Amino acid sequence: MLGLNRFDWEACGCEDPCYKRRRTALRFDRVNSLRCRNIDPAAKDTVLNLLAVEYDETDAPSGTVTLIFSGGAGLRLEVECLECELADLGPTWDARARPMHEIDVPASATRG
Repeated sequence: MLGLNRFDWEACGCEDPCYKRRRTALRFDRVNSLRCRNIDPAAKDTVLNLLAVEYDETDAPSGTVTLIFSGGAGLRLEVECLECELADLGPTWDARARPMHEIDVPASATRG
């Protein structure tokens, strides 16, 4: 299980976008193995920005879940089958801005 502070994209979709975050838990069941890349398990206070979650089926229903973080960090879970849950744990709090990671920046904004 991972504890996350997620950006509340649902609150951002109105005419007067209000930027909010909320505490969330991401849980995967039936995990057979886990590998990490560019993550120091001893660095408990490190903040990772989760950008994407990918699933690749290998031998149905088993497969690989890849969690991709900014800065080249990643987790790879070999799973018996895809069983996961994302659950919000509490109220929202104000955020100063909408997240914009390098993959979100238009090419024209990076020229210069």
